[in-house]
Amino acid sequence: MNTLVIIPARRESTRLPGKNHRVIAGKPCIQYVIEDARAAKCQPDVVILSDHEDDHNIHSIARKMSVPIWVEPKTLRDSRDLYKKLAWTVRGIEKKETSIYDLVIQQYANSPLRPVPNVIDRYVQFLEHIDADAVSAFVQIPHSWHPWNVYRRLDDNRITHHSEVWRTFGYIGSEDFPPLFADASLGGAFRRRVIEARAHDRRIMVEQDNRMIQVDWPCFDLNTMDDVELAEFYLQRRQEKCHQVTSALPATNSSG
Repeated sequence: MNTLVIIPARRESTRLPGKNHRVIAGKPCIQYVIEDARAAKCQPDVVILSDHEDDHNIHSIARKMSVPIWVEPKTLRDSRDLYKKLAWTVRGIEKKETSIYDLVIQQYANSPLRPVPNVIDRYVQFLEHIDADAVSAFVQIPHSWHPWNVYRRLDDNRITHHSEVWRTFGYIGSEDFPPLFADASLGGAFRRRVIEARAHDRRIMVEQDNRMIQVDWPCFDLNTMDDVELAEFYLQRRQEKCHQVTSALPATNSSG
């Protein structure tokens, strides 16, 4: 399937300025996303979508990694409608390259923790075999964060269970909690026609066939310094494990 990966990279962020190019465990955040997209076996085309021509940090990374970068028009700059931005980008690329894409995959620039196996390949494989409109990645909520295990604080620091389930059924063990899932901040994959339909009226999403794949935690986007510190920890730990594995491999004799 002819696949396009779009990585939107807004310049402005009120919660964590510069998050998309912030260096995490030795690399700019967006670099992890680009490398992951290029590592996909489905060999998608990869582009960055910027909202400012003078975002020198993102443009510099794009040049260094030889990634095409598209700058959205001012008419879209203040819009929060992702699908209008994606549709504009796809139309422009298809017109320039005279090619038509089957799938459009959106990836967040500030999500450096990439799951294994490659999520882009999993998206493509899913939509090759299932006639759905879109698919995105989710992580299962652990029992400690489950809504059935959440409390509300009342006056004088008294607490009560937030869920009515407890008041109805009494004590429920965590092993009986129904599994719930949260967005893994890994974007999603959409059939080409779906992008246009949502750009026209995103309310159509509720009528479309949206599916999910499950990935393992940690997967999250960076929006606070706590997120940055946690991502640093996990990425450094992955690098250390990779180094240990590499060091344990037998040395090859190149002398012949």
